[in-house]
Amino acid sequence: MQVSGSQFPLPEEPLLRGRQVTSVVVLAPVDYDYLKPLPSEAEEKSHVADRSGRAVEAHGVRFLAGEALRNLVREPSTDNFRAWLQRERATPLEHQSVILLVTK
Repeated sequence: MQVSGSQFPLPEEPLLRGRQVTSVVVLAPVDYDYLKPLPSEAEEKSHVADRSGRAVEAHGVRFLAGEALRNLVREPSTDNFRAWLQRERATPLEHQSVILLVTK
């Protein structure tokens, strides 16, 4: 998902000095428990294939970052960015989001 980057708290990093962040792209992990196998093995275009190639039915997405990420998407303020980044710091590495900064 892409979020406005104007309020992103830039780290003290030489590569980012003097740059303006135009947007923040977040590759956030999701909970795959929402996937349910289809009763039939026949895949339909309206369904998603899981990693094994079997057809599955998606019922919704649940982000592992939870409420902090939802708040950030609703309102990309400095406080919401900081709350979300704090949550990411406390998250095990294999469940952390990937953050891409788009700069000018």
